[in-house]
Amino acid sequence: MEGQCSVTPSSPDKSSTPSVTTLKVHLPNGTFNVVKYGEAIDIKGIISTLTSRLATEPRVYQQCYGMRLHHTATGEMHWLHQDTTMAQVQERFEKIHPLNEWHFELRIRYLPLNLQQLYDRDKVTFYFYYDQVRNDYLSHEIGARIDQDTAVQLCCLEIRNYFKDMPQIALDKKSNL
Repeated sequence: MEGQCSVTPSSPDKSSTPSVTTLKVHLPNGTFNVVKYGEAIDIKGIISTLTSRLATEPRVYQQCYGMRLHHTATGEMHWLHQDTTMAQVQERFEKIHPLNEWHFELRIRYLPLNLQQLYDRDKVTFYFYYDQVRNDYLSHEIGARIDQDTAVQLCCLEIRNYFKDMPQIALDKKSNL
């Protein structure tokens, strides 16, 4: 958890140039991206930087993404407004907990009315949302409260999704293990 935000001066003389800070942003698939930024950048700029790294083509549904702060020790969560600057975020949330204790998370916050349209027009965002929902389900106690038949059906759907591009002959070999 430590080291999520660290100040790295861009030159030895801090007074002549603004400092550059790095931000560790967690993604739903368990990975993270590190973003370098100045204090004047807003959340929208960080989201734009991160979504441009997801794939080469631009995100059709980029407006669906949001940034959330999560304090893992307390479970406290806050959504960040896209027009908020990182200086404002630091000022506001360092009063509550040190900034290196917060997890910055890139998430899908807003959903289009039609998920099929999301899938057809922006598969990267669709699968990002899929990972988010799956990991939220697995990481919370929701899974412990469902009956076994539903859990098995969900598992079968995940297996089908995982092996969707594999030819039948390869699947037959895997089933003999």
